[in-house]
Amino acid sequence: MKVTWTTFLHDFASAGVIAIQVIKELTKLKVDVGFNILNRNEITDLSKYPPEVQQAIQKGFREDSINIFFSYPDIYGSCRAKVNIGYTGFDTSKGYKTSAPPAAQLCNELMDYMLTPSNFSKKFMEDNGIFIPISIFPHGVDIDIFKYRKRSKSEPFTFLYVGEISRRKGCLELLEVFSKYFKDEKYKLILRANTHMKHYDGEMLERKYKGENIEFHYQDAGQEDIFKFYDQAHVLVHASRSDWFGLTPLESLCCGLPVIATASNGYYEFLKDSIIPVNYDVKEIGPGEHPYFKGSWNVASQEHLQKQMEYTYTFYDQIINELESK
Repeated sequence: MKVTWTTFLHDFASAGVIAIQVIKELTKLKVDVGFNILNRNEITDLSKYPPEVQQAIQKGFREDSINIFFSYPDIYGSCRAKVNIGYTGFDTSKGYKTSAPPAAQLCNELMDYMLTPSNFSKKFMEDNGIFIPISIFPHGVDIDIFKYRKRSKSEPFTFLYVGEISRRKGCLELLEVFSKYFKDEKYKLILRANTHMKHYDGEMLERKYKGENIEFHYQDAGQEDIFKFYDQAHVLVHASRSDWFGLTPLESLCCGLPVIATASNGYYEFLKDSIIPVNYDVKEIGPGEHPYFKGSWNVASQEHLQKQMEYTYTFYDQIINELESK
């Protein structure tokens, strides 16, 4: 079987991270896989990637292959293969609107099949008119990087957030709760993102909330660097309003890091027995809250988020022991 994986390659962003892992696994299965990098002109040093990925890059795009296109649908028409599979997701009830035709129309017209990583996303895709077959293909993590370590309570007790710093990811709720109820120096909050995720909200949130015990880190560094942030923290807080999957809760749990997260989104159907859930309200996306997401999303309750953060601090050693037994 001949397969092409098409996406952008940044080893510090989810598309590139997932591509590297998928190509390694397909190679193990003896699949002839090529890697069609959409930002190929930016890639100057191939030596930093695993040998399997280097070989796949050399093969590139092949028209006679099964092409799996990991991106938003607005660029699906840029390359066509023998069989075309779109890999995307819907985060909100009415999907998203860009300058291109509707996403459902592009999927139906340009793809033979679709992949998405959760039933949460699949339902939104079907509700918005995608009628071609959709299969669930969950994300995974590299356990050679995200290694387990048993935690113990210490000070400052460090809450961590990793990902896009935005309203969409619940950073507004997290920052408001932390700045109001966790001012004491025994607490710290770290937010870690890459510079590609600074397109909206991030700068405003940093200006408003950055302080002595609230740190913002923007770094274009890969998984090994993210692991360092997990390793120094006590708990991950992921109060996201919308995620068609959400890798960071899974990465954190692999490291032995407890996770406080909205009791919704793609990750929840896989991790609901392992996370500390936060209640939410379904709310319409207001003007200016997101540049292209439409419909409703799930806004974490600030009151319940506060309680879950306090609970985690108070009963931390017990939570660690329970997590280790799972």
